[in-house]
Amino acid sequence: MRRLLLALLLALPMFGLSSYAQYEFGKTPDIHVEGKQLVDAKGHPVRFFGFMDTPSCWFNGQRWGPGENDNGVTNCKNYFHKLFEATTDTLNGTFANLFRLHLEPAWIGGSDIFCRYCGKNIGTTLYTETQIRNNAKYGECKYCYNKVFYKGDDGKTYDPDGIEVSGEADVHTRSMTKLSKYLSSVYMPLAKDANDHGMYVIMRPPGVCPGKIKVGSY
Repeated sequence: MRRLLLALLLALPMFGLSSYAQYEFGKTPDIHVEGKQLVDAKGHPVRFFGFMDTPSCWFNGQRWGPGENDNGVTNCKNYFHKLFEATTDTLNGTFANLFRLHLEPAWIGGSDIFCRYCGKNIGTTLYTETQIRNNAKYGECKYCYNKVFYKGDDGKTYDPDGIEVSGEADVHTRSMTKLSKYLSSVYMPLAKDANDHGMYVIMRPPGVCPGKIKVGSY
């Protein structure tokens, strides 16, 4: 009898989790912060179980080539649809309710330099520190006259706050035109597809952070 009671007690959390998951799964109701927790409209804490991926053909083993271009849009969305199907297949025990979507830089690489203040493309030339010293206008946005990215005399790229940026953190190499285009045709459809499968979506910006970060920085 003791063994039977112990077995039933151990099984109760399993039954509770199963019924809770079946009842709540597949929905993405509004959530909000209370204290240090995210809670639903009834004040119940929300638990997330999920995964992250980047819509990069290369990082996904070339499974949906061609790559990050107009020809690859449909293949990319079809591939991720299969991922969402597999990770929310409750009959096979997968109950993902969170997807972290990376804005893969391969979709939005370009040579536009955009202004942090007015958001306009201001050309493709990064002026050097010396040029800016000799003529201040070279370091300004031609539309709103605020500072933009520039090349230091050491050949490195600096943001308007004088902080060095390189690699994926060098965001002046992003194309605002491509970002707008593929946000509409790739990223938002992927997010909606994840939502339709009962997953919340965190959208991570492209690239990585610069080495130094300060409050109010670029």
